[in-house]
Amino acid sequence: MNQTSRVEPVERPWVRPALIGAGLAAIVAAVGWAELGPMRALDLPVGSYDIVIVLMAAAVGLHRLAPAAALVALIAATLVQVEMGLSLLIVQLGFVVVLYGCSRYGGAATVVLSGLAIPGALGLGVVLAGTVLANASLGAGTWLDALARVGLQPGPGMELGVVAVVGTLLVVPWLVGLTLRFADRARESRDRAVEAAEQQRLAELGQAQAEAAAGAQEERARLARDVHDVVGHSLAVILAQAQAATLLPDAELPRIRRSLEAITDAARSSLDDVGAVLAGTSAAAPTGGFGRLVAQTAVVPRVEVVVEGEPRPLPPDLDVVAERVLRELVANALKHGDPDAPIRVRIGWGPSLGLEVVNRVASDRLTVPIATGAPRGGTGLDGVRRRLGAVGGRLEVTLDDDRHHARALVPLLG
Repeated sequence: MNQTSRVEPVERPWVRPALIGAGLAAIVAAVGWAELGPMRALDLPVGSYDIVIVLMAAAVGLHRLAPAAALVALIAATLVQVEMGLSLLIVQLGFVVVLYGCSRYGGAATVVLSGLAIPGALGLGVVLAGTVLANASLGAGTWLDALARVGLQPGPGMELGVVAVVGTLLVVPWLVGLTLRFADRARESRDRAVEAAEQQRLAELGQAQAEAAAGAQEERARLARDVHDVVGHSLAVILAQAQAATLLPDAELPRIRRSLEAITDAARSSLDDVGAVLAGTSAAAPTGGFGRLVAQTAVVPRVEVVVEGEPRPLPPDLDVVAERVLRELVANALKHGDPDAPIRVRIGWGPSLGLEVVNRVASDRLTVPIATGAPRGGTGLDGVRRRLGAVGGRLEVTLDDDRHHARALVPLLG
């Protein structure tokens, strides 16, 4: 299948200034050579004037793209005129365009040099005024006649008049170009500031979105851990009670009823805790949840609970941690341990709360690696390590022969 490729246009910012410069250069050349028409008709030598016209046309044409070169061409035209003793030409008014281009588009050196050239041009104006006074007999069509038309009559004050006129023609375009140059810089600075502010806004928005996504991910992980802790333990207890009840003979009705009551209590507790988790009120279990869990665990078949030391109420945060840790360790033992072997749970009260769960591992699970690495932020033993680490506790998991040992330490305050 043929696929038409779209060719992106190549930007050439110099094209328009070049065309404008070429047009202005052509106008200057045409005006200059038209001005030399009467001299050519009289067969007067005009070669030096041609050089001045070409240099002025080049200076005007380059005022935008190459202001420095334009200034050089302007100075060269002036030097040729002075050296050859030539009269002024109308096209030499092009210095207005050149000075404007130097101050607006030129580099720093070009701006300074064009400014320094203004006093020299004023001095040249004084010299030309003196020349006009020395040649007062010149007739119509000369620069004397042109000066008379703007109100400058030959006389002692003519030099000052020429200086005023030429100075205005030199300084005004240079200052206009410099003013527009600073205006361009100010506008570019504002544009950069606006762009930087927009980029900052987008960066802050992206950071806020990333933080919101991370918060949502953390909330989902927390919810998953809490539901895992609650449901996993309760289902393990229910399964153990149900299996034990099915093995009891009909004559053991009281024991069957106790198993069913334990199943009911475990299911009801699980429903309450899951409801609290989903409602967002589970910081997690209510105060006293650890003591309640110890009592429920003691009646689970195959589980032997030993309490050492004097039990005491736990602060809410530590109560939640202890309850969640014991749930997970007992649930793991019920799920992964040998179903025919007892599970020993030791609870030691002292400066710290020690929780130890020991069970025999089924022969078909001896090759399963024991999770003893650093927390990965998931559920199971990783979730236990995460909870204990948050309160300064620790978890040790080892496998000795066919015995699985899980030891947790919960620091107590006071």
